[in-house]
Amino acid sequence: MKVVSKWLTGRLRSTPIHTGHGSTEAGSITLRGLPEEAVRSFERAMRMSPVDPLLHRLAVGMAMAFIELRRFDEAIVAGKKALRQHPSFASAYRCLASAFAHLGRDAEAREAAARLQDERMFAGLIKSSKTRSGNRLICPAE
Repeated sequence: MKVVSKWLTGRLRSTPIHTGHGSTEAGSITLRGLPEEAVRSFERAMRMSPVDPLLHRLAVGMAMAFIELRRFDEAIVAGKKALRQHPSFASAYRCLASAFAHLGRDAEAREAAARLQDERMFAGLIKSSKTRSGNRLICPAE
């Protein structure tokens, strides 16, 4: 599960965040390695536009920043908030899978990753791979 978590976290770092109201700035701050500043920027953007139809993207941006800060419980809260607003938003499932995996909550991490597959949101990005024990895991496509 650690391989999956590491790969998902890498995917999160390369996910752009665009909604306006400072969120692109916050997203670029996260990608520049300043996640604490990014959290403040996302919070400010959410206060400025609490009914923005793209608010789920801000929540995912916060989840990404929380993952960078290793604040995985808060990342889960933010990821779930994004899913309440947009139930099929792939980046939210990536955040949840990564945060759950970092916390050792493998069943929940697998469930989030499975939702990506079920919704066909991960098309072409994953493949099944056998582990030494013969179990099947979700791994990045090579």
